[in-house]
Amino acid sequence: MTKPVSRAVVEAFYKAYAVRDCGRIGGFLADDVAWTVSGPVDVLSFCGTHIGKAAVLDMLDRKTRQLFEVIKSELYTLLLDGDQVSALTRLTAKRQEDGRMISYRLAHFSRFRDGKIVEN
Repeated sequence: MTKPVSRAVVEAFYKAYAVRDCGRIGGFLADDVAWTVSGPVDVLSFCGTHIGKAAVLDMLDRKTRQLFEVIKSELYTLLLDGDQVSALTRLTAKRQEDGRMISYRLAHFSRFRDGKIVEN
């Protein structure tokens, strides 16, 4: 069994995630992280599973920025249970294609190991 993750670590991750600070986000990712984004791949081309820190950071930075500019990411609910975390957020963004504003909820289910995300 792994050690529980601290609330301070998780909150620090979500502060970096909210502003898409990939320099800081990288410090919260295990080298072997597996990050899955569920959704319509024909609309959000970055959906799928990304393996490894470099692939996840590329998805969060370059691939998402090709489609939209994040305006705001709000954390609504955060639940911690040992090494597992559930979070409910709302993302507001502007589509690069036409400038249209979009807003949707995101549910994250993460597992941490030694203070780093290994699964999302």
